[in-house]
Amino acid sequence: MSGNSAVPLLGAALEKPFREYLEAQKAKLHHVTGEGTPVEDNWLLWLFEKVVVIMVCFFVCSIVNSMAQSYAKRKRREKSSDSKME
Repeated sequence: MSGNSAVPLLGAALEKPFREYLEAQKAKLHHVTGEGTPVEDNWLLWLFEKVVVIMVCFFVCSIVNSMAQSYAKRKRREKSSDSKME
């Protein structure tokens, strides 16, 4: 950085860790195609994928349960109205 654009007092202390972080992110995002992803990312992606699958399954189950409850309620009403008519 040039002297004119530095943050007063804290600029020099913050620049080094921030620059290292940005360089690490750049290296991570610009990996060669044949290298694959780092091992520490694989378990995180696997875990995130499983959490999303579980959430979707739970959502589908709750919809099916709600539909079943509505169907049972409708059948109960029909049955009670049929018995009252007799």
